Amino acid sequence: MQDGNAGSCGEWNDDDSYIVALGNDWMQWQYEGPECGRQVRVKNLGSDYGVGGEGNSIIATVADTCDSCDATHVDFSVGAWNALTDHSEWSQLNIQW
Repeated sequence: MQDGNAGSCGEWNDDDSYIVALGNDWMQWQYEGPECGRQVRVKNLGSDYGVGGEGNSIIATVADTCDSCDATHVDFSVGAWNALTDHSEWSQLNIQW
């Protein structure tokens, strides 16, 4: 969630935008990293934590860096999370992207 701040890709996005943040393995520890602006298709493969929306799919834009994410994790904006999970509480889910 950008909380009104510009992401590491230099863009401001509202919380309803379908955006994702990738870890520094993908962004190569750079401001405006190489994945900025890339669109990714994300599919909800289900969750062991009661997250809904299994089978939902979205297209989101890489707009930020997630410092706590490794190469296998993706951080979602509120809008992207809600679309993927049918407005489930924040948690974890399995995705294909």
